[in-house]
Amino acid sequence: MFNSKHLILFAGLLLAAMPCAASITLVGSSAQYCGSSTSCSPSAISVNANDAVLVIASDGNYTTFNTPTDSASNTYTASSAQYSGSGGGARMWWACAGTTTSLTVTDTLGTADYFVVTAIVFRGTACPSNPVDVAAAWTDGSSTGTISLTTVNTGSNSGDVIVGYYANGATSGAPTAGSGFTIPSGGTTTFYTSVEYDITTSTYDAAPQFASAKASWDGGDIALKASGGAAAKNCTIAVMGAGRC
Repeated sequence: MFNSKHLILFAGLLLAAMPCAASITLVGSSAQYCGSSTSCSPSAISVNANDAVLVIASDGNYTTFNTPTDSASNTYTASSAQYSGSGGGARMWWACAGTTTSLTVTDTLGTADYFVVTAIVFRGTACPSNPVDVAAAWTDGSSTGTISLTTVNTGSNSGDVIVGYYANGATSGAPTAGSGFTIPSGGTTTFYTSVEYDITTSTYDAAPQFASAKASWDGGDIALKASGGAAAKNCTIAVMGAGRC
């Protein structure tokens, strides 16, 4: 006989069968200052298929960056036009890793310049679809101390990872992370560049910040959205006691 207990169990199973979005996690980061050079490669990062790979290049004299390549032949898409500001030039690209591998990223310049390339990798984004929620925006300034980058507004999307980047080609000293952000191991170079991230648990509408900034800096930011739909897990097994979502 179908009673209230059955109804409660059925409702619980129905809700549990709904997909639950996976949270984003940091895989790793690597930054390299290559001096006056036409080519630059940070240390390799071990990636899985469908990890999101961000590559940021910066230099001191506005030289044109070529599109990055890597050891797994992934395809990189520019998230913004090249930026040239008071701290030099900068640009950001993204790719979805196609395979599990130890990944080495390389970027090149047409003319040798003081060159930094940074790679940072996240798992649990919307890859293999386009993971970019809000495309990178760049700004620059001459203020010091705590500085604000361009405002990032994820709208109704929650659980994004917000990534900020800082480059300073003129004054010594790397910045520290802004409130709520973390500079990962390997995320800072000797040429005064740094990357930071914040994996959010709700929507986001704010300007990422860096602290201890020096004069003549460039900064950019981007938001990557969490996976969902086909990439989400089925949580029925959690209710049945066979595992966790």
